[in-house]
Amino acid sequence: MGRVEKGLVLADTINNMLVENKSNGLTINESSEGLLKNVETLSISSSEIAASLEEVTSNISSNTENIIKISSFVNELSISSNDGRSKCTSKCY
Repeated sequence: MGRVEKGLVLADTINNMLVENKSNGLTINESSEGLLKNVETLSISSSEIAASLEEVTSNISSNTENIIKISSFVNELSISSNDGRSKCTSKCY
């Protein structure tokens, strides 16, 4: 095989490699676009979840405060009820 033939074979091999590299590059580009869309979706979902968790946390805090208030009212009512019973017992009997 002469130098020209070897050169043509080498050129054909290089050309095939370049075509394959271009194909791989296009595939990677398409995959990266899909990945970018997925990352954007995850980012939006993460923000929505964070907002939901913040709302849940706020509700739990508010509920806890209300429970504490109700507990205080129940204690006051119990004390008042016992005081009323005691006064009634001492005056009624």
